[in-house]
Amino acid sequence: VRKTWACVSLPNGADSAEKSVRSNLDWLLKFEEVILCFDNDEHGQKAAKKAVQLLPPRKGKIGVIEGYKDASDALVDGNSKAIMQMVWTATEYEPDGIVSGSTLLKAVLEDLKVESVEYPYSFLNEKLHGLRKGELVTVTAGTGIGKSTFVSEIAYDLLVRQGETVGYVALEENIRRTARRFVGMELDYPIHIDRGYFNDEQIEQAFEKTLGTGRLFLYDHFGSLDPTVLLNRVRHLVSGCGCNWIIFDHLSILVSGLDQGDERRAIDQTMTKLRSFVEETNCGMLLVSHLRRPQGDKGHENGAQTSLSQLRGSHSISQLSDVCIGLERDQQTQDCNEGTTVRVLKNRFTGWCGVSGQVNYNENTGRMLELKSSNTKSTNLNDSFETDF
Repeated sequence: VRKTWACVSLPNGADSAEKSVRSNLDWLLKFEEVILCFDNDEHGQKAAKKAVQLLPPRKGKIGVIEGYKDASDALVDGNSKAIMQMVWTATEYEPDGIVSGSTLLKAVLEDLKVESVEYPYSFLNEKLHGLRKGELVTVTAGTGIGKSTFVSEIAYDLLVRQGETVGYVALEENIRRTARRFVGMELDYPIHIDRGYFNDEQIEQAFEKTLGTGRLFLYDHFGSLDPTVLLNRVRHLVSGCGCNWIIFDHLSILVSGLDQGDERRAIDQTMTKLRSFVEETNCGMLLVSHLRRPQGDKGHENGAQTSLSQLRGSHSISQLSDVCIGLERDQQTQDCNEGTTVRVLKNRFTGWCGVSGQVNYNENTGRMLELKSSNTKSTNLNDSFETDF
């Protein structure tokens, strides 16, 4: 028995396709499948994709007659087999963004190597597997715990040890203070307080190894905190200066530049812009953020535990960040050997959360370095596993 199919033509070409399918939809739905075979050019295929979306899923297909503009050209050429082949090879239409899992074998088998750089702290490398471009890392803590020192150590390590290009936006200090911060880290001495025993030549040598590399760019905000202007400058740091890593210290000051009475809404809007910026430019960003005061008498300056719920705003900071790191320390303790606890609050990459280790600030060197005695074993009672990736 010879197979036959019902065949109809569009009354006014591809331009009438959507209107024709819509007006005859009840009739078309009586068939098991409907193949739209329009002109094999950009205009015809665009019309086919638009019209096929009027049909239910898996009922509509799009056919192409290989080697011919349309069915008429194939018939004039006497090649009816090309039309038969079109019927058998017609493919189901998949809307943009919808991908059949059956087509992803190659992607699954591919050995995906995620490029990353290191933190200056081994326990964070163990738990977070390093820093990655395209991710937003938020560092949070109470006032005076050492957020700025912590992120500057990361920036210094990226710059000096790993040879990365870094953009440093410090809104709480002028660029002279920031410059002295980096030179002081190279000298292991806080020269922003005094020059100590270092002569000009030693300071110039330290300068050449840090700011003199040409791979560290600072933002001189001149007291202007207009968020639109600032974000445009940061965009230039990435696109114009080649910065792979942006340090943003800190969010609250940026938000204060928005002339809005609703801080929560301002934070949410700013976080959305920063998240989009990171995705668009594929840079890595470390963002410093403040915490709300916890309930009870014990504040963060007295060593209270950090949590995502204490971040400012309506959870946009925690939701839009790939990693959240909390710092905890009782700044009023008399024990100078007591370190600052580093707690991973969110970890989208591996899912591990909990106390990862400790760092310690040395007032004689001005450095915040890892306490090698830190207990980083995953058996810590504070460890958890984040299931919301």
